[in-house]
Amino acid sequence: MKCGRCGDVYYVLGEDCEYDPIDNAYCPMCGEPLIEPKSLTLNELRERDGMPVWVVTKEGFIQPQWLLVNAKTEKLVGAGMLYWKLEDLENECYAYDRPPKEG
Repeated sequence: MKCGRCGDVYYVLGEDCEYDPIDNAYCPMCGEPLIEPKSLTLNELRERDGMPVWVVTKEGFIQPQWLLVNAKTEKLVGAGMLYWKLEDLENECYAYDRPPKEG
């Protein structure tokens, strides 16, 4: 299998590696993401309680940043008074498990 980012081909005992890029989002050789992140759904966000997510506003009025998911209060919380209600995300923001590649 060949990594599209670093170009390395990795093998196990002379046979193609059983590494599956669909299940494993990072190249085992260079550590770079193999699959671009997709925007998380409301249910996926609720399952990530206490975990950070990368948030990008659709209008760009706030810098992209990491926020924590609080499923109990149904909010993404950041530094200071910054928060987003989970129900408002579809209209105002995108939330990812990691930052998308800048292009």
